[in-house]
Amino acid sequence: MPGDYTDWAMTRLDRASCLTHNGDTSDALAYATETLANLTESQRRGIITLRGYEILNALSEQQQTLPAANELRDLLMLTTDRKEVAGS
Repeated sequence: MPGDYTDWAMTRLDRASCLTHNGDTSDALAYATETLANLTESQRRGIITLRGYEILNALSEQQQTLPAANELRDLLMLTTDRKEVAGS
């Protein structure tokens, strides 16, 4: 991963979003999850986590129940939950 992790992650999440819009949901979710998993918790915070949620929210209700969607959601929730605890 390059030194500027934000650009790297956002480019990859944009690609995942494009895959979703093209109907390749499983690859999109795998790509997004792989991207987020390669970042530290603090690197995932903010706009990167927001983009991950945007990818999930763009899915149909049925697609949101896929195991890969649940895996991405769990990873995003870890970041969100910890951020909220740290800010308490």
